[in-house]
Amino acid sequence: MITTNTKKILLADDSVFFRTKMRDVLVDAGHLVTLVEDGQKVVEKITEEGAEAFDLMILDLEMPELDGFGVVEWMSENDHIGRFPILIATGVYKESEAMTRLKGHGVNRFITKEAPPEEIVFIVNKILFPTETFERVDDRTPIEIATTFTLDGELKGGVILNMSVSGLFLKTTAKLPEGMIIEFDFSLPDVEKKVEIVGVVKRVTKESAKDNRFGGVGIQFTKLSPMDKRAVEVFVASRLKDIRRPKASDRKY
Repeated sequence: MITTNTKKILLADDSVFFRTKMRDVLVDAGHLVTLVEDGQKVVEKITEEGAEAFDLMILDLEMPELDGFGVVEWMSENDHIGRFPILIATGVYKESEAMTRLKGHGVNRFITKEAPPEEIVFIVNKILFPTETFERVDDRTPIEIATTFTLDGELKGGVILNMSVSGLFLKTTAKLPEGMIIEFDFSLPDVEKKVEIVGVVKRVTKESAKDNRFGGVGIQFTKLSPMDKRAVEVFVASRLKDIRRPKASDRKY
């Protein structure tokens, strides 16, 4: 089912394993994915369908026939750069090396192939939905933390898939409508701190996503003690440093 949150992604990689992994993750997140196995196929697909057919391209750098660097050069020469964002995905090149070679072609987005599903969707959605201000005000990190909350007197479970100092995304099969107030607690790994938070449901994923990995709700914090807020700040900063993601004020997407 196509909704307003569904985007069309062109994924180019010569690895069957990586193409399958990325397709499954992105389809679970609600997107439409077109797969091609080399750079020449990218050229053919864009030539046939037009750049407007895609909202994002995820591009491997090391491919037969025409590599990712060659694809970017072709797009630059044919005035396709800027028509849609390009996310470089590689397990071979270091980010600094790749970005140096791509400098001047308008490509400044990078992800390693070892990234977990939560980080992949986090980065892809940050590129595709840059104006979702509720989730973009503060630095947000992908995580996976189990939590519990009470709904209609019953204890329910869920998994936090990303978090900032002002909110989080909770994967849960429980029906939580927008505007509902939720009280829950969880332990922060590496910080050895259990936090108690009150939040309001601000966004609910589409019905078709409720049973997959990324079905759930976006929650904005409404009550957080100074001590717990500081613990979350320290945790998020530490995780962002680990995955080498720039701060929100430094991002170009």
